[in-house]
Amino acid sequence: MHTILKTMALLSTLLTVLPGISAAQDFDPETGYARIRALTSGLESMTAQFHQELLDADGQLIQEGRGTLSIQRPNRFRWQYSEPYEQLVLGDGERLWSYDADLEQAVVRGYDDVLAASPAMLLSGARDVAELYEVAALRDEQGLEWVVLAPRARETDFKFLGLGFAGEELRRMDLIDSLDQLTRIELSEVKRNPTIAKSVFEFKPPDGVDVIESTGP
Repeated sequence: MHTILKTMALLSTLLTVLPGISAAQDFDPETGYARIRALTSGLESMTAQFHQELLDADGQLIQEGRGTLSIQRPNRFRWQYSEPYEQLVLGDGERLWSYDADLEQAVVRGYDDVLAASPAMLLSGARDVAELYEVAALRDEQGLEWVVLAPRARETDFKFLGLGFAGEELRRMDLIDSLDQLTRIELSEVKRNPTIAKSVFEFKPPDGVDVIESTGP
């Protein structure tokens, strides 16, 4: 589990990649927790369009993608990539599916504490944010109110998650991974508590697809 001192040390990496985020020495973590709980309180479902960028540690663009996001609490979500290629990441309530149409391959794993700390599960899961994350920084920047989180689980593949709010609406999610790369996800056309068909969160591998059972993070 991260200590506050370790979290603050690792923030030096975040400050060089995620502009405008700083860790005040006297910030109140409860303010950050309250901000996220306000988002998830009464949240039953959500849909949005997303634009995703992956930047290296020097801020150079590596990859770009677009798609749609659907969430149904508890524990159901669907990230559907349409660009640059078709890919699906889906949580059906019991398992996580990752499907790559070009590779004709699907990887499936069960839910665990590592998956529970993922951004999708933060929005769709039933566990309280304080169980999964420490608040590492708070700041208003780029026209958004930011809460920066550090996952408590050591096995996660990212070190920090920044959530950017415009009023009550979540607009950005920025993740710093173990290679100091930045994944920036910008949300648009966000709809709160729409009706979503159950079939959206179901996945059956197409014929001929290689299915791999995974137990790792």
